[in-house]
Amino acid sequence: MMKPRQKISGAFRSFDALVDFCRIRGYVSTARKNGLNALDALRRVFLGHPFVPAVNTSQPSEATANPVARFPQEASRPGMPT
Repeated sequence: MMKPRQKISGAFRSFDALVDFCRIRGYVSTARKNGLNALDALRRVFLGHPFVPAVNTSQPSEATANPVARFPQEASRPGMPT
């Protein structure tokens, strides 16, 4: 007789569990990149004061705003869509 629920090593049992894992891992990764300890970041979430990274308000440079300006030779290659 087959088990009704068999554990699969290295995989998630549901898509929702995968989404939850990715959200938590992304939050912790962002907090660590901003100099916050992972456990402190999670503690702050459960205390109701989550870490929110500062928004970068600087204006993009011409090179990042227009990728063709960075690589003009790419725009003139034959067979490339324009």
